[in-house]
Amino acid sequence: MLSVLIVNAQLTREAELLAMLFEKKIIVSFAQDLTHALDILAEDIHRFHGVIVDRLLSIDTLNDFLKNIHLHYEYITLPVIMFSSEPMSSPGFLTLTDHNDIAHIHQSIEEYKNKKHHGYYNIGLLIKGEFHLKTINEVNSLAKILAAQFPKSEQIVVGIAELLINAVEHGNLGIMFEDKTKLLAENAWHHEIERRLKSSEYAHRKVIVYFERTAKSIKISIRDEGQGFNWHDFDTLDPRRFLASHGRGIMMARSVSFDTVSYNDEGNCVYAEFFLDRER
Repeated sequence: MLSVLIVNAQLTREAELLAMLFEKKIIVSFAQDLTHALDILAEDIHRFHGVIVDRLLSIDTLNDFLKNIHLHYEYITLPVIMFSSEPMSSPGFLTLTDHNDIAHIHQSIEEYKNKKHHGYYNIGLLIKGEFHLKTINEVNSLAKILAAQFPKSEQIVVGIAELLINAVEHGNLGIMFEDKTKLLAENAWHHEIERRLKSSEYAHRKVIVYFERTAKSIKISIRDEGQGFNWHDFDTLDPRRFLASHGRGIMMARSVSFDTVSYNDEGNCVYAEFFLDRER
């Protein structure tokens, strides 16, 4: 499964761009600006296969952004795509203008994915396991360990990571949807995560993950120590959530990774199941 990061959601032809990406079943995430994008990329160097930037940003700003990305060896060949209303030639950037171009972009990020080392941790066949974690970095590591146990690890890791991040930030750290919207707009999300992880109110909280493999399926349960939430609000697939800067975790887990995703009554424990004998 391919995943791209869109920088600056105020794109001139945003709806058209998203339609093209969804048509190719490319997972979309958003960054508020270039600084936020670099933070997201630094969080998990294995998650994205391309970055889409707006041509309305100055070319000097975009070139600085490109240089910063390429400072990390994992992103030397990361496709950076310039979304423009007309074909352009800019060193280091691919250009996306219409449906004809997206076929070429799709091929570029597919090639990048195939060449890239994704860092899944193959620890042998896991039958049962219990894992405890607290931080976003631990989320990224555990998501890769567990995803390696599934067929199509790249498709599964997205859902596992999204559910684990929800448990840490929304569950244990108490950052609500509206809070995160504001923090992202102010480019303060990272800082607030770190602040709460160190505070006496939240530092003791952990996320407990259970893994179980049977002959027919793989089951994962994720329990946080927060107050829970009204999961019914997210119980249906709503394509409009893809347009938000966040809030797509449950939707992604259901539509991309797992066959079933459900919650306990309180909303502080999620159960996900992947059927091994199902054709895909």
